[in-house]
Amino acid sequence: MILERMCNTHISLVMRVPLYANKAGEYNSFAPRYWNGLLFFTEGETRYYFDDKEYICKPNTFVFLPKGRPYRTVQTNGCCYLINFHTPSDLGSEPFFGVFENSSMILDCFLKALNVFQKKQIGYKAELTSIIYHIIGLVQAGNHKGYLPTKHHALIDPAVEYIGRYYLEKDITVSELARLCGISAKYFTKLFSTYYNFTPKQYVINLKLDYARRLLLSEPDMTVQQISEKCHFSNVCYFSRLFSEHVGRPPSEYRKNI
Repeated sequence: MILERMCNTHISLVMRVPLYANKAGEYNSFAPRYWNGLLFFTEGETRYYFDDKEYICKPNTFVFLPKGRPYRTVQTNGCCYLINFHTPSDLGSEPFFGVFENSSMILDCFLKALNVFQKKQIGYKAELTSIIYHIIGLVQAGNHKGYLPTKHHALIDPAVEYIGRYYLEKDITVSELARLCGISAKYFTKLFSTYYNFTPKQYVINLKLDYARRLLLSEPDMTVQQISEKCHFSNVCYFSRLFSEHVGRPPSEYRKNI
């Protein structure tokens, strides 16, 4: 198990990675990685190719990239969080991709790791190692949802792209998403929920709340009211209640303690 091989972990980098769309027919090619990598995707879509295997990463996808393996990617505009690390013991050469029910807790760990890495206070290396252990523990304990077949991905892709473009600008309904995909609202909801483990409505709310968490950490001068409006919530009380349910504490407390 990965947890049993992670003594003397060395973390080289923790960062938020902006993703930029490839031109049609182009891809990014990467030489064998020097570091192991943990990633969590929050926006956009990235397709990884290891030899002949394709892996699709959309929001809430957790990824383990092993060192020593070359790979290619094709991506749209988006964002992911990355932790590069090294362990004396070999963690294996197979990548791992998954979507989990406890994805909000996993994302919290990546956000905390980024905060700790940027501040670099005394003891930060030990704290980062602890966070990596916690991430792996959450992944092992989480309910893995797996992947839909590629043809089903293609069916809901227009809706996912539309959500990613407009979730901060307007209210999005299931009926308009289903129309974009050319399928019934019932079938669309079934496919969408199978992959993301959330209804389309909850998925949109989660995107807004994840964006709010990033703003709470990166924009200390913004008030909770301003962040609520920026994330297109109807009012700050509704936003605070949803945030508390999603994260486990209210926005102001989250900003202080993460």
